[in-house]
Amino acid sequence: MDLADRARGFLILHESADFCDDCLGKALGITAEQARTIVEGLAKSPAILRDRWTCKSCRQHTMVTRAVPNATFALGRRSRNRLGRTA
Repeated sequence: MDLADRARGFLILHESADFCDDCLGKALGITAEQARTIVEGLAKSPAILRDRWTCKSCRQHTMVTRAVPNATFALGRRSRNRLGRTA
C-alpha cells in the first residue's frame, strides 16, 4: 500500500473530520510536506475536500483535508476495522 492509499484510507476512516497537514503527517508517520503533497493530489477527487478550517487534532485554524461523507463508500464494521489496522 503506497502513501496515497494510506492517506485516503485514514481520511475515509475518519470521514467528516478535518486534519491539517501536520496532524495527518503525524498520524501516517510521514512529514507534513509529504502529507501536503499527497493530499493536494487526493483533493482533485470529489471525495476529498481541502479548505481552511479548524483541525480536529490540534485545533489550529489552517488548511485542512477531509473525506466528504456522501462521496465515499459506506464502511461496514469489518471494513472499518481493516482500514483501522492499515491507516
